[in-house]
Amino acid sequence: MGDIQNAANRSGDKSMSLLETVFGSIVRNPLTAGSGAGSMVAQMFLVLNSCMLAVGAIWATYHFVASLIATGQDGEFMGQKKSSPWFVIRTSTGFSSLVPVFGGFNGAQAIMLWGTVLGVGIANLTMDAALTVLNSGGSMIATPAAPQATTLAKALFEANLCAQAANTAIDNMPNDTGVSVDTAEKFNSAGTGTKIVLMNRRGLSCGGAEISIAAPPSIPQYDGMAVYANDPNQAYEKLLAEHQNALKAMQSTLAGAAQTYVSIINTGQAPPADPANTINQAALQYQATITKALADSSSGINQLASVIQSNLQRDGWVMMGTWYQTFAQANSQLTSLADATAAAVSGTSPDNLPYPQLYRKVSAVYSQQLQQDASVTTTPGALDNLSVGITGTDPKSILGKLVNTQGLVRWAINLNSGQGPNGSTNPLIGMKNLGDYILDAGWTALGTFSAAKAVAGAAKESMAGKIADVVTGGITGLLTGAGDGLLSAVGPFVFTLILTLFFFGMMLSIYIPMLPFMVWFGGVVGWFAVVCESVVAAPLWAFAHLDGEGEGMGQRTTHGYIFLLNVMFRPVFMMLGFVFGGAGVVVLGTLLNTMFGVALANAQFDSTTGLVSIIGYIALYVSMCLSLVNGAFALIHVIPDQVFAWVGGQMTGAVGRDMHDRSKGVFDAGTKHGQGSATASIGRGGSPKPAGPGTVPPPPADV
Repeated sequence: MGDIQNAANRSGDKSMSLLETVFGSIVRNPLTAGSGAGSMVAQMFLVLNSCMLAVGAIWATYHFVASLIATGQDGEFMGQKKSSPWFVIRTSTGFSSLVPVFGGFNGAQAIMLWGTVLGVGIANLTMDAALTVLNSGGSMIATPAAPQATTLAKALFEANLCAQAANTAIDNMPNDTGVSVDTAEKFNSAGTGTKIVLMNRRGLSCGGAEISIAAPPSIPQYDGMAVYANDPNQAYEKLLAEHQNALKAMQSTLAGAAQTYVSIINTGQAPPADPANTINQAALQYQATITKALADSSSGINQLASVIQSNLQRDGWVMMGTWYQTFAQANSQLTSLADATAAAVSGTSPDNLPYPQLYRKVSAVYSQQLQQDASVTTTPGALDNLSVGITGTDPKSILGKLVNTQGLVRWAINLNSGQGPNGSTNPLIGMKNLGDYILDAGWTALGTFSAAKAVAGAAKESMAGKIADVVTGGITGLLTGAGDGLLSAVGPFVFTLILTLFFFGMMLSIYIPMLPFMVWFGGVVGWFAVVCESVVAAPLWAFAHLDGEGEGMGQRTTHGYIFLLNVMFRPVFMMLGFVFGGAGVVVLGTLLNTMFGVALANAQFDSTTGLVSIIGYIALYVSMCLSLVNGAFALIHVIPDQVFAWVGGQMTGAVGRDMHDRSKGVFDAGTKHGQGSATASIGRGGSPKPAGPGTVPPPPADV
């Protein structure tokens, strides 16, 4: 119990500061609440509790007189109904709980506030346990899988075959022809730390490999209830160095293997061993190096976890809903660094190699071995990974066979496919990225259409346009007028589509990423409402103990005891709902991205609809994403409200549940107002200029 109290009374705890601001010092120490004038709330409760105590005294006197009368009638002290010792216990408990001895608060209210403080302490201890697991590399920051490097190893081995074949041919020239060769024609490994290229001093190249990893941006730091700081540069520098070391080790292994391979062919011995095993071993070694680097980079993860742990332990459980995006973004950055495998660099044309006869012979043997390997190797199917499914970019997949307009929808959904537990990004982060792309597409479309409209108008009114019209006999003017008329005719439709894109982009980019926090904050508001209800209803709970009939503490007091459990365990139940909601977004979001592509393929199997269908499917996807995130994080309310039904309580509350709905209503209203203003401005902008005197005004072009 002492640990719970200490966890609740941490300096800087936001929830305790909130309670102390509203209810006063009784929250931390009930004994100090009796001194001083007290707060306004305490004085109001002093009047309420005094009146309740007076009414309770009258009610208890009635029951006492009735029991004295029953003594004579039943021949038993206090009568048969009130002779139980529970009558004395209940009455004593009720009276003692009604006396306002804690600076205006009575004993029942002090018990409820004590239960609230215990709830804060239990929540903080639970949060400490979760953060300890996270700080030691727990599952909320899953270590990403190392990338597949087989393609890289194969390309680098082929580059080494090219270089070794050319060098061996050059070494053979003095013995074969008696002619010495310029050493500048020999191929050597060159390049920077992030790039290896096999080239000679004559400008010819056999190719190589290059590591291209962009430094991730730091997660921003703000004040108050926003994300905490995190600098991923430490993990970036470490992983970049390990990629370089792994690439150098792969080059060393494959260079030796290629030299042996070429030497066997050059000497005319038996066919060389199949290099597939060597290539696979080099790729596995590359992956093992990156895997170890990812494990070692846990120090950078721990640094982030330590920062969040110290901040949350200082601020308390109530701030838990603010760090979800931080961990998700950190995990996204780390896995992006891990997935950035080195890529092959193409060389110059093999036909330009010096003395290419040996290289052609080596290539023929190597190609034959590749064909043999392909005939006995089973290629992994698309169903090997649930998070990839058949929504990838493989042209043989179902979506790859659709028409191009449906391919745009496929591309949008594929921004999230393959993400989640085994992917590179949390689906919630992917939804935000998709929203950013949609907003960028909307701005691009708006700028393009505006530029086309301006060019058409300028061409029609400019002097050059008039001269061209005269020279071409009016054909230029006819075409310019037709183009301007077409743009004016489709202008309202285009602007409507662009505004629709802006709306859905803002939903994905702004509203959905903030939805977990809004739902969590609504839960915090609901918790505060529960605490206030418990303090206000506590005198009635104490009054219910004055009932003279029944055994135990009385049936009417049961709800009060269950409500005490509510204020005591509601914070920890909210935290569990938040954790389950975050996990649900990851797994269900990954499943949604996988299944949506399949459903789209089935619904649009032979359809050739265009832009309208793209907008429609984006709208459908946005609504499903919104329902997913909203439903998953609704567990913040559902678990605390429903779990007490298992002990006979009904704790369903409406306060705070509709916060995100009201926020969405304001968001939608602002968007619709902006859309209406934009549409009105379009109508005003497209109206014709006033006609001059003596001229007939032309009909409006955009009607």
